[in-house]
Amino acid sequence: MKKLKNLSRVRIKGLNQERTLSKISKKFKLFNLTRVEKSLSELEVKNNDLKKVKAQFVSEGFEVEVLSSNGITHFFKKFFKNYGVIGAIIISFAFYLFQFGFIWQVKVYGTEKIDSKEVVEYINQNFSKNKRQIKTDNIEISLKENFARISMVSVAIVGQSLVVNVHETIYPVEMEGQFSPIYAEVDCKVTSVELIQGTLAVKAGDIVQKGEVLVHPYIIDAEGQTREVNPQAIIKADVWLIASETHYDSYYKTYRTGESIESSRITLFGLEIYNNSKVCEFETFESETSSQYLSENQALPLIYEKTVYYETKTELVEQAFEEVKTQKIEEAKQKALIYFQEYDIIKSEDINISSGVGFTSVDVVITVERKIGVNYENLHKEN
Repeated sequence: MKKLKNLSRVRIKGLNQERTLSKISKKFKLFNLTRVEKSLSELEVKNNDLKKVKAQFVSEGFEVEVLSSNGITHFFKKFFKNYGVIGAIIISFAFYLFQFGFIWQVKVYGTEKIDSKEVVEYINQNFSKNKRQIKTDNIEISLKENFARISMVSVAIVGQSLVVNVHETIYPVEMEGQFSPIYAEVDCKVTSVELIQGTLAVKAGDIVQKGEVLVHPYIIDAEGQTREVNPQAIIKADVWLIASETHYDSYYKTYRTGESIESSRITLFGLEIYNNSKVCEFETFESETSSQYLSENQALPLIYEKTVYYETKTELVEQAFEEVKTQKIEEAKQKALIYFQEYDIIKSEDINISSGVGFTSVDVVITVERKIGVNYENLHKEN
């Protein structure tokens, strides 16, 4: 990144410039002098010297044209003339100070049986959002009185959030009621069932789909009455891990050549104060853009943006399936084994290879033995 300089570039028009340039250079620093034509020159001077240098050239009978001005000094002069931006910053800052005195969100932690949304809604409906009017002790007492399941609770103001930490009362299993059935979490074939408690919905040899009930949460007692229980069973099943890979006899491959062009710029409050843009002359390319603050103090958000253009080439690749057969089979196996779990036992592997016009597909089915069965909440987490 180039160093920012407070320089202005000017164009001088007139004959016999050497003597005047020599005279002025003794008083002021002149940079990057370029002789465009015999009677036309361009040079750079410090922004602070611009008026004096311009006046001296004019007094010597030359025409002076200011081409551009750069640097932070020029930017701030330009910025402070932009009353709309200044006004917007002042209004934004005033709004920030105003809104800082209010709570904008309620965060609830530690809930399992209690719906955290109900806690948030209760606080929003019954307590002020003004920080000065919030008494956390009162919120804690009110929550314990209105939510029987809460045994302990702490409330604190953190920034513009009201943080609620909840500790729930743990009831014995017998008091919970409304037991959930045991469901199948995958498509599978049941191989063995050992019922501990509940009523079976499947037997060995049944093929079940994900979401089907395996064990109901009740039993029929000796008197023929239905009684709720917490279902428990050890169920094993054959689960199929399936994956496929496709090979094309010919395809186009795009890759980066290693050549790149980098452009960058710096902005402040959305206004560009530095630009080092370069023309991308690559016929085909990919680009990546990133941005970051130049200082940790975001009150002066100087943002450095960089874009890198990577040259790409595309070429036709032709390769027979037999040359990569082993590789494609292994890739398909690895994709299938992504679904392999810690205690799974592999029982068999089946590989099917089929060909079409210009392509070949490899399908792999790995059969594993697995213990299955989850409750309602865990089933929906899987989804």
